[in-house]
This record gives sequence, C-alpha cells and structure tokens, in this order.
Amino acid sequence: MVGWYRRFIPRFASIAKPMYNLLEGDKAFRWSHECEIAFSTLKEMLISNTVLSHPHPDRTYVLTTDASMVGIGAELAQQTPEGIRPVAYFSKTLSKSERKYSVYDKEFLAIVMAVRHFRHHLIGTKFCLRTDHRPLQFLANTKDPWSKRARWIMELEEYSFTVEYITSRENVVADALSRLEYEKTLNFDESEKIGQNNNPPNPIAAFRLPEAATLVASIRDDWSMEESMKAQQRDPLLMEISDIVGRDQVGPLVDMKNQSMVVKKGTGKWTAIPSLGLGIPVTLIGESVFARCLSSLKDETVTASKSLKGPSTTKYEGDKKEMLEHIRQALYASKIISYAQGFMLLREAAKEYNWTLNYGSIALMWRGGCIIRSVFLGNIKEAFDKNPGLTNLLLDDFFKDAIHRSQASWRKVCAMAVTLGIPTPCFSTALAFYDGYRSGSLPANLIQAQRDYFGAHTYELLSKPGQFIHTNWTGHGGSVSSSTYTA
Repeated sequence: MVGWYRRFIPRFASIAKPMYNLLEGDKAFRWSHECEIAFSTLKEMLISNTVLSHPHPDRTYVLTTDASMVGIGAELAQQTPEGIRPVAYFSKTLSKSERKYSVYDKEFLAIVMAVRHFRHHLIGTKFCLRTDHRPLQFLANTKDPWSKRARWIMELEEYSFTVEYITSRENVVADALSRLEYEKTLNFDESEKIGQNNNPPNPIAAFRLPEAATLVASIRDDWSMEESMKAQQRDPLLMEISDIVGRDQVGPLVDMKNQSMVVKKGTGKWTAIPSLGLGIPVTLIGESVFARCLSSLKDETVTASKSLKGPSTTKYEGDKKEMLEHIRQALYASKIISYAQGFMLLREAAKEYNWTLNYGSIALMWRGGCIIRSVFLGNIKEAFDKNPGLTNLLLDDFFKDAIHRSQASWRKVCAMAVTLGIPTPCFSTALAFYDGYRSGSLPANLIQAQRDYFGAHTYELLSKPGQFIHTNWTGHGGSVSSSTYTA
C-alpha cells in the first residue's frame, strides 16, 4: 500500500530507506530501531491527510473492492487534480461460514459490505465500482439469482453505479486490505463467578455480553445457510448490526462485559405513547421499552438476583439444533406481529388525523436503510397492492400461512423460556397478541363489570347493542351512570 501511494508522500525514499536496506541480498535481515521508526511513520501517513483526501461533493467516487481467503478489503477514492486519491479504507475478516463461499460470492460479498460501510458517501450519487473479478462486470444481468445473491442484488438496486473491471496488478490497495486477518483477543475476567449464591445460575447472566453477541453472530451464520423461508427471514438491520458487533475483535464489547443496562433515548417511547392514545396495541414496541426501563434499574436487579429464586432447572437439555430452529421460527412470527401492529397504528392515525397514506410505498421505502428494514417489506407492499383496504397484515394469505407454519415452534420457545426462567418479553407478548386477535370473544365482560362497579362507567349488553346501562351492584346508593366519561 505504501509503495502504491508513494507519489503522495514527501521524501518517501528517505523515510523508507532503512526498510529497503533489508532487501539487499548480501545483508542479514535485522529489524532495527530505524526500521521501526520508518514503518510507524509511513503507517501514520497512510491514514493522515498526507495520503487521504477530504471528500468533495462534486467529484465522482471510485470504490475498489477485493476478497481473499481470509477477508475482504475496499478503498473509497475520488478523482482529484493529482490523480485518484483515497478517502477512506475498509477491511473485514471473513467469518467461518463466509470462508466457505465460492470465489464469486466472496468477491460479491466484498462489494456489498463495502457499499454498506460507505453508504453515507455513496447513497444518492453515481459512483464507479472497480473489481478484479471479471464475472462481476455483469452483475446487473445475473439470471435467476438465488438466496443471498438475490438479496444482495436487491440491496444494491438503490444505488447508482457502473462496474469496471481492473487487473489484479491495479488492485493493490483493496487486495492488501483483504489479507489483514484479525485474531480474536477477547479476554474475560474469570474471577467473577456466576451463581456463587445458593440460587441456580441465571441463564442470561451466564452469557457475558461479548460471548452472547458472538454466539448470535455465529447462529446467524448457520441460519444464513438454511433454505426454508430464507428470503423472508434475512436482513433486518438490527440483526445485521448484531452480526457486526458480535464479531467485534478488540473494541467496545470487551469493555462492556457484564454491563446489562440499556440507555433509553425515546423512539420506542414516541411510538408507544400515541399507540395508547389511539387505542392500538403496539405491544412489542411497548415491551421493548419496558425491558429497557427494567435494565436501567441495575442496582435493584443486582440486589434482587441475590435473594429472589427462580426455577430449579435453568439449562436446556434437549437438542440444540432443533431448539435453534424453533427460535428462528419464533423470531420470524414475532417480526410479522410487530409489523402488523405498526401498520395497525398507521391506519388508525390516518383515520384520526385525516392522512392519506400509501402503505405499500411506505413498506418499500423502509426496505432501504431504515432501522426497521427487512426483506419481507416487499411482501407487505404486495399485500397492500393486492388489497388496499387490508385491515391487518395477519389476514393476508402470505403472512397468515407464515404464522401458521411457525406457530408450533413459537409456542414451544415461549413455554420453554417460562420453564427455564428466561425472560422473552417480545416473543411472549407477540404470541399473546396473536391469540387475542384470533379470539372472537375475549373476557372483557369482567373488566367492564368491574369498571361499572367502582366508577359507574356503564356497559353494553349483547342483547341490547348500542344501549349502555349501569347496575347497582351493592344495592346501596342511587342508579347514577356516567354517560360522558369514556376512558
């Protein structure tokens, strides 16, 4: 890399001379203090404004990518009066499953990951994509793409770019970056023992955060290889982020360790509050907010963990692969419920505030870069295109069939979580919503009777619809009823 950029480095020959001396054939290879200074100086120059250029909005971006057996690399550059100058670099070590990809898929993955990384530079602009893998020149003309290739092509469709083939000799920087393999250096404090008191160990606390995140990333790798419902279950943004942070090598996850407190910022709360005002049960977002609130009571939960007992059995003894498949199905079903609730809220808000919303277009817009991005937002668009008056996504054939297929696994996961004492608020509330929504008659009559007893709020009889009455439940007092209080 340094040799490639030497034209931008003043006095390059003088700085690099100690290292070049090592290449003389009649001398023994001896790494001296002068060599270390030269190496460090050149390395610093690669990431300083000596080599790097500030991005200019009127210049065309050039993204060059490459893949090796161990990693992927990319260089983002722009054409300047001095020639093409780099703006930023990117490299990533391949996961265990990614190393099994074909050469074509590794090179394709390098493009996708680089575009994701530099999205804030590339979105909305036309750029040149350079690769030394000739078949990728015909990326846009791929016939019958399957599984991950189809998803990658769909992801790249929102960008405007041309593909240019370059030789390996011209692809020096990305090639070098793709060969940087990072070893795992996560060190955990083993002195902190889990479950030192008489209570059985908490299965959640048994996973330190870095370990749990890495486990999630590895499971996602396994899921990515599955064939069933692959196109619908992949690619929500937060799961993709889990992949990235789960493979963090030496960064903030190491310092987080047992930190289980989540900072509350407000987007979930901003959604939950109007849902209560509009009377729409957006229960998954609500439970997510409450889970974060619970996590903020760190001192209390630490104290409680020392005295409050849970179930005697906290370890799952069954088939791990089978349970992971049940969890995948439960995740899929719960995601569908969350989207269904979200669109229920939008529809009710449209009625309340006289909005005109195109629900199919909203789904398509979210599919790009929103935090709630998911591939099956395309299926949501199809559902609303087919039936613009659709009251709930669960009534669409695609989502109804998907829920029916996943339902048995979903129930097994929630039951097992309760048995083992593992909180799964979103899985559980999603299932409770589904069972409530599919019930033609709910036990709300008791609630109405209670409200009429303590507040004379009246109730409606099935035999007399539209007529609200009050019962003097105790035989004392008058027959006063509240006709204006409707809370």
